Amino acid sequence: MDFGWLIWVALIPALFACFQCKQSQKGRFGLGYVLGVLYFGGTFWWIGYVTVPGTVALVLYLALYPAAWFWAVGRWRNRVSGAFGGHLILAAGAASLWVVLEWTRGWALTGFTWNYLGVALHRNVAMMQLASLGGVHLLSWLIVAVNLLGALGVERFCLQATGRLPRRAHFEILTAVGLSALAFAWGLHRALEPDAGSERSLRYGCIQPNVPQNAYLPEMSTVEILERHAELTTTATKENPQLVIWPEADTGEMVGHDGLLRSLVEGIGRKDHFYLLLGSEDEEEKRLYNSAFLFSPGAVAFQKYDKNRLVFFGEYTPLGDTFPVLRQLVPYSTDFTAGAAPVKMEMRETGISFCPLICFEDTLADLGRHAGRLRPDLLINITNDSWFKNSPGAEQHLANAIFRTVENDMPMIRCGNTGVTCAISSRGVVLDRLPICTESTLSRQLTWRTGAETPYERWGEWVVIVAVGICFAVEFALRRSVP
Repeated sequence: MDFGWLIWVALIPALFACFQCKQSQKGRFGLGYVLGVLYFGGTFWWIGYVTVPGTVALVLYLALYPAAWFWAVGRWRNRVSGAFGGHLILAAGAASLWVVLEWTRGWALTGFTWNYLGVALHRNVAMMQLASLGGVHLLSWLIVAVNLLGALGVERFCLQATGRLPRRAHFEILTAVGLSALAFAWGLHRALEPDAGSERSLRYGCIQPNVPQNAYLPEMSTVEILERHAELTTTATKENPQLVIWPEADTGEMVGHDGLLRSLVEGIGRKDHFYLLLGSEDEEEKRLYNSAFLFSPGAVAFQKYDKNRLVFFGEYTPLGDTFPVLRQLVPYSTDFTAGAAPVKMEMRETGISFCPLICFEDTLADLGRHAGRLRPDLLINITNDSWFKNSPGAEQHLANAIFRTVENDMPMIRCGNTGVTCAISSRGVVLDRLPICTESTLSRQLTWRTGAETPYERWGEWVVIVAVGICFAVEFALRRSVP
């Protein structure tokens, strides 16, 4: 289910329950933990297609974050005054604490950045534009502040209706509506305002081979997989593309070492005049990499990017050498090695440059920012989400990836084995896409204007720094209050 509009009131029932816990610290913590298990279990169950034990462990760990938040908010709620000013302090502190915990979740224990609260607005083009200022964390801050002000306003209304509080204007709800309206108005203005940079254009062809993946038994032979790639490439080249894109390593072959895949790439290069971007595993000095290769026309030379951020319990096992039992959680025995930094690839004959992102790297705001600061013309993501079959995983992947275009003010092309294969504008609008889990090609011309450096690109996670300061200020202001 994708009911993003519910995010504006989603926390209110749990906040009411939190307020009822009053002095019960265990009750507030337990409430948040149950909510966390329900949320993360309900949204990440599909990871169980790869590892059930790993999914259970992940959900139980992630639930600690909302548990800590509800514990702290309940504590602050007991200390803050019932006046409007006190409620503003509580809303600012609670929203800031949520952002700090979200940011911590993104790096602690190797990090897991999926489905920050602000990602719920991935279909709201106007609201999404706030990400150009402060990333998804700024959207999360706004959402939590609106929910908390709304909960306090409705609580006051109930108390007034029963005569337990004198009547006054509901400034909490008015403030929540005002914040939302201001954000929407600014975002709408930016969404409708075109970039003033130079025009760029690229004819591209993405193939979506829909090769089945199974961690234990292959369902297609290597020859059958390569034949499917060749057939789809032939279809894509009918539109005379400048760039053909294959997904992340889904052939089971190493283009730098295996004869079949290399022969296919060289054969395609001799027949056609286009750049070819593909994903392949690569081995150098006994180290294994998940890489992207850009072959020039004729396949006479290539540029290479090694994936920078690896998926824990997917591409490597944290502390696997120290605790070998951890390797039993995943069906792999060899760890990949991470690349050093983003790479800007140049297609000199077209005048276009891009930064490749592999797999879940397009869900990582900091990596997307570092790639964006190289000032390529666009971002290109190649991925293979077929491990998760026809689950919400691929759609969630797209929802998280969309924000990289807004944060960096540049378009993105995505090519997935099973999807979602699509193009996204610099304002976060999905322009073209293929249905998920279908064998097909996407051949289009993408036209855009180069954008300017955004505040998020320049200053990074400044919202988190401000949020940390607000949290300390709120704690200091309330520490002498009587619980």
